[in-house]
Amino acid sequence: MADIYTQKTSLDVILKVIKAGQDEIPHGAKNKLAKIIQCHPTYVAQILRGIVLMSQEQALLFCKEFDFNDQQTDFFLILLNIERAGTLALKNYYETKKNQLESKLGEVGRSLKASQLDEQFEEEFFSNWDFQSIYAALTLYGLKRSFKKITESLGIATDRANYILAKLQEFKMVTEINGKWTVNNTKIHFNGKNPEARQKFHLAWRLKALEKNFVSSAKDKDNFNFSSIITLNKTYHEKLIMMLKKLIQDFSQDIDAIETDSISVLNIDFFQIHKN
Repeated sequence: MADIYTQKTSLDVILKVIKAGQDEIPHGAKNKLAKIIQCHPTYVAQILRGIVLMSQEQALLFCKEFDFNDQQTDFFLILLNIERAGTLALKNYYETKKNQLESKLGEVGRSLKASQLDEQFEEEFFSNWDFQSIYAALTLYGLKRSFKKITESLGIATDRANYILAKLQEFKMVTEINGKWTVNNTKIHFNGKNPEARQKFHLAWRLKALEKNFVSSAKDKDNFNFSSIITLNKTYHEKLIMMLKKLIQDFSQDIDAIETDSISVLNIDFFQIHKN
């Protein structure tokens, strides 16, 4: 999804999305857009010339088709409302909404930038389950538990744990206070620029899932494992993706608001192996 937040009008957003980096609107894009927002191609031509605006309903269809997240959808709808406003008071109201959203996005961007790992350390951190587990344990137990107890609970050898801790300290991810440890940032952003690191990240946790739930003799009755091959149509495939995204968003918000006392791993894989 292209960065739309620098665009000044709803038409700017539409053109940026459908041009997809090209100088001109691709052949067939107008007809495709007409199908997406459920209108005649002539009406789309008027939208693209700035003569008319999308309706709110059409805008939501547009956002869904091009995988806008909630903030991108809000931004696009606010631009439309500014342009549709029939009074100065209403226009000012949505201008304020736009400013508030831009301010919020700026704060999120600064937060993510501050919590990104050093590039030379990112691959090592995200490629190894024990790096991430120790870091998670330190966020969970903080100063209440000793480092020795944490490593014992995770089953990580002392030499390996000491190496991990030294690396975390080297890159200023943790701080020692009187022999105990705390983290400097509870949320780490994986920028994903290194595809090999991303592959190793997913592989590490799937191998750990196999070890934990199928190889280990001491299986945990509280664990949940499910795998299935299914046949779907395009509509339900997209619906299921939206359901999974909403599930992740909902429980992420819940976790931020509760007192945690354990570490769990959630692996979700949903992909096509054949489509017409």
